[in-house]
Parts: sequence; C-alpha cells; structure tokens
Amino acid sequence: MSNKSDENLREVVGRFVPACDAEAFIEDIEKGSKILEQNPAPAPDARLTDSIKADLARSLGRRKQILRAWRAAVSAAAAVIVVVSILAVQVFHTAHEPPIAIMSAKIWESRDLSADDPQLALFTEQLDQIESEFVALQLGEGAANGTFDLTEVEEELLEISNSFWKG
Repeated sequence: MSNKSDENLREVVGRFVPACDAEAFIEDIEKGSKILEQNPAPAPDARLTDSIKADLARSLGRRKQILRAWRAAVSAAAAVIVVVSILAVQVFHTAHEPPIAIMSAKIWESRDLSADDPQLALFTEQLDQIESEFVALQLGEGAANGTFDLTEVEEELLEISNSFWKG
C-alpha cells in the first residue's frame, strides 16, 4: 500500500480498535491483500456474462413497461380527480346561489296575496265577476238588457287565460 493509504487505514482502524490490537488488525488486512493479489479470480465465461446481460435487459424492459403502466394509471386518476373537483366546485357554487325571486318577499309573506299583488287582485276580481255571471246563468237570469249569453263568458275566460300566462 502507498504511504497515504497506509496512514488513512491506520487512522480508521484506530477509531474502532484499541491501539494494542490495531497493528495486528492492519497486518491481517495486508496479508489478505497479498493473498488476493497472488490468486486472481478467473474471468467469467463469455456465455455466462451474455446470459446475465440478457436477463438484466429483460428485467429492465419489464420494469419500464410496469412503470409506463403506472404512469398512465396515475395520470388518468389525476385527470379524474381534477374533473371531479371542478364539477364539485361548480355544484357547490350553484347549490349556494340565492334562488330566483319570482315574487317579492313582501307578497310572499303576506296573509292576503290577492290584496297585496295588483295583478293577482285584478285576476281575482275578474274571476269573481265570472263566477257571478255563471251563477246568474244557472239561475236563468240575464244581463240588464236581457242579451247575456255563454259566449261572452267563454271570451272573458280566454282573455284572462291568455293575459295570465303571457303577462
């Protein structure tokens, strides 16, 4: 061994082994190194190294395929998570939007809707008038001039129906 590596070896061994045993330990290491230098290992058979290389290549190829499959699965799962989270945010956002006001809160909380809503009051008045005209027809009474007939009632009902649904 070189002088520098000898010095490093002595320092390392001195940390782990007591000083009295350090020299014997270093001598054993040097003897082992000499034995290994005198008896070099035989070179492996070329067919054996080729076989090992082929096995490694197959193993690495399978690992690459598995890794690609995992990457694809993780990518698909991430895409699904992103889509689901976007949909959840949209559903959560729309679920907490205030409802569209069809009628004012004052009218909604009222005890007499027909009196508080002018349009409903008009329809109620017209329905009351039609009801009185039906009662008059059932009793056989006519209008003041005696020309009251059922077609006028039908026309009024159609007019109310058309104005109610369109207006």
